[in-house]
Amino acid sequence: MKINENVRFIIKNRKLNYAYGIRVLKWFKKGDPPERVTSDGYIHKFHPIAKRGDVVEFDEEIRVDNLCPVNEFQESATFYIHYTKDDEVEYCDKMELLGTLKIYFTDRGPDRKGSFALSFGQMEILKATARNETNGQNYLATFEIKKEH
Repeated sequence: MKINENVRFIIKNRKLNYAYGIRVLKWFKKGDPPERVTSDGYIHKFHPIAKRGDVVEFDEEIRVDNLCPVNEFQESATFYIHYTKDDEVEYCDKMELLGTLKIYFTDRGPDRKGSFALSFGQMEILKATARNETNGQNYLATFEIKKEH
């Protein structure tokens, strides 16, 4: 068999080894563990963005829209990005923290919105982007996942 040096192999996607998501604040509801409620009536929960085993295209953005500040006086929002091998996770405290991404709200008022997205590159590289939808400001962070189980 003759090897053709002009042939290139292109990998277009990857199967995720982990589930990825962010920590969000939700109103405490009946059925939530009472020991998890904050003093102001919220509970921290895991919001999945990509599941373990999902096949994603390289640099394809997986978005979460309509993320709102808790109140109209909140000046910034920090996205805590978590990952895990577990398929069904509700809380972040038993997951690995990959990193954080912070956006700033220069405007005030109740109608502010943000969005968050993950995209996966080659070689265990993850890009996280956040956007202040009110003023269009974009934020970017790149993470390398070094841990392999």
